[in-house]
Amino acid sequence: MNARQLWLRIAAAVIVPTLVWAGTPAVSAEEKPADAKAAPEAKTRKAPIEYRGPLPLYYTKVLSQDQKDRAYSVQERYEVEIKSLQSKLREIEAARNAEIDKLLTPEQLARIKELREEAAKSRNAKSEAAKNETKKPDAAKPAAGESGK
Repeated sequence: MNARQLWLRIAAAVIVPTLVWAGTPAVSAEEKPADAKAAPEAKTRKAPIEYRGPLPLYYTKVLSQDQKDRAYSVQERYEVEIKSLQSKLREIEAARNAEIDKLLTPEQLARIKELREEAAKSRNAKSEAAKNETKKPDAAKPAAGESGK
């Protein structure tokens, strides 16, 4: 097995479960309250110690509570190995990028640095805009009975 095949296997072992995990809703549609105001207890989150992460997509719809508890146990057993593989993947990517950087001229490296900085600024600006958007929803909406007058 060559280095490329090994890298692809490691990447697949890390990325596929991560994508499945990322696409899993923390609360299934069946568990969501129909009206958030009607169920204020639904807004409260579990304490961080109790939170065990989401199950793979759709599992919460078919598992019994006992099966969910056992599934969380399985997830906990694999968590250390997955984090280790993710760390190893980051190391491999960093080594790859360092090797590619050696191929570039100083001008190209400078341009890469500029592009990365621009991308970081853009991400930060979008993040700030999203934060500001979530902070001001009440100010943008007129009070009840004030609209159209």
